[in-house]
Amino acid sequence: MSHALSYREPNKLPAGLLALAVHVAFILLLMFGMRWQARPPEAYSVDLWDSLPVTEQAPVLPAQPAAPAPMPVQPTMHVPAPAPVPVPVVKAEPPPPVKADIVLREKKVSKVEPVKPTEQEIKSKQDQEIKAKQEQEFKVKQDQEEQRQMAEYAAQRRQDVQARVRADIDAATTTEVERYTGMISSKIQHNIKGDWSRLPATTVAEYRVTLLPDGTVMDEPVLQKSSGNQAYDDAVARAILSAQPFKLPPDEGLKKSFRNLHLIIRPKEE
Repeated sequence: MSHALSYREPNKLPAGLLALAVHVAFILLLMFGMRWQARPPEAYSVDLWDSLPVTEQAPVLPAQPAAPAPMPVQPTMHVPAPAPVPVPVVKAEPPPPVKADIVLREKKVSKVEPVKPTEQEIKSKQDQEIKAKQEQEFKVKQDQEEQRQMAEYAAQRRQDVQARVRADIDAATTTEVERYTGMISSKIQHNIKGDWSRLPATTVAEYRVTLLPDGTVMDEPVLQKSSGNQAYDDAVARAILSAQPFKLPPDEGLKKSFRNLHLIIRPKEE
């Protein structure tokens, strides 16, 4: 039997009695301390042990002896190192050159001379360059000629359009001037006093008048061509002065055409 199994715990009896007394006191506390409640006390079951279970304890190892105190370190004396002994240096002789390898490398590195072209090849190349240059110059001249023709055509088109527009404007201006001139002549005819129906149909009195922008006559009418009848000429002059102001077109440019107005007045047809 080992030492651990034969070991018996000391003071086992007092420990058992103490445990038993604690359990009894706890039971009495439960019995008498909880009677004030209205419900009946609950039953408790308690296991009583005669003795405590035996517990195995780890064996107590003997104490290890203390480590010995370190020995005092004795001071060491510095001993100078011996001087190094010089070693003689032996110069190594260079290896002899390898001539065969050098010759082989020179042959590999040597450049291949380009093949010179023949005279025929040089002449053919020059002819091709001259031909290409001539074709390029011809193409440039052709492009320039086309651009010149296109510019002339565009300029001619612009001139034609401008001439057509100018003709349309002139025609419209002439039409507008004739319309307002006819209105002025008609107004003058209605203001001629007297009966001139007996005069020949070819009777015409021509006057030149200067009109202001508001349609009034600036000076006395100037007789340009007499009708052959002094009385009729005078009646026309008086009618011109009495019919003003005349209605002029609103356009300022057209009003300039009425600055010096030439009037042809015929007798009013009855």
